[in-house]
Amino acid sequence: MAFLALLNFPKMLFISKFWAVIGSIVCPLIVIVIPGCFYYQVRKEMDEKGQYWKCGGIFYAVLGLILLPLFLTLSTKNMFTGPFMQS
Repeated sequence: MAFLALLNFPKMLFISKFWAVIGSIVCPLIVIVIPGCFYYQVRKEMDEKGQYWKCGGIFYAVLGLILLPLFLTLSTKNMFTGPFMQS
């Protein structure tokens, strides 16, 4: 599947735009949401009562979930504007 993302289809720009939409979903999940959830789980086990370091993990994960629709909207707009095929 990752090999298809590296291919360039000059006659079919729609496929390149489609991979941009896939990337706009996967990248925020891998870069922001998953590390935030992991940090929350680790800090939850390590923190004592009254410490609020685990809130950083929650904030980071929620920030990723807020940015994900924004990135998806922008890449979907890019997908449906402009030419779909080059001649």
